[in-house]
Amino acid sequence: DAHNVSGGLCSPPMHLNVSKIVPAVMRPAAKAMYAVVHVTGHQHKVTPGDLIQTEKLLCDVGVTIRLKKVMLVATPEWTSVGRPLLANANVLASVEEHARSQKVVVFKKKRRKGYRRWQGHRQDMTHLRILDIEYDPELEVEAADEAPAPQPGSS
Repeated sequence: DAHNVSGGLCSPPMHLNVSKIVPAVMRPAAKAMYAVVHVTGHQHKVTPGDLIQTEKLLCDVGVTIRLKKVMLVATPEWTSVGRPLLANANVLASVEEHARSQKVVVFKKKRRKGYRRWQGHRQDMTHLRILDIEYDPELEVEAADEAPAPQPGSS
């Protein structure tokens, strides 16, 4: 899936301007860095220029936010994995829009009893455009050197 919308599980909503989405094959090779971020209880693999859908965030449209829960940062040459998070990594994203997801229909029926119930649900969503991945691997090595070694037998 070239869009990476909602983790690649569905097509972008009709009200979203799809021309803004940059397919992966058209991105420059210099932006080969990717990260795995934790947002609203979900993990997303992101690269600069991606558009992701998350559950509604309480921020205004057009605001640039800093996602601090970065679990992994990688390039074709190296990979840094957090335990569970990387201390010096941030992902910058701008809030593109607030929208609602496609309707999920909840249908209940008891056969031969005339019992049928329909209920619909649309989740409030926020569309985030990933702007940049900030990470310095040298700072991560220095932080690991300064951390005290764990004592055996202590929890």
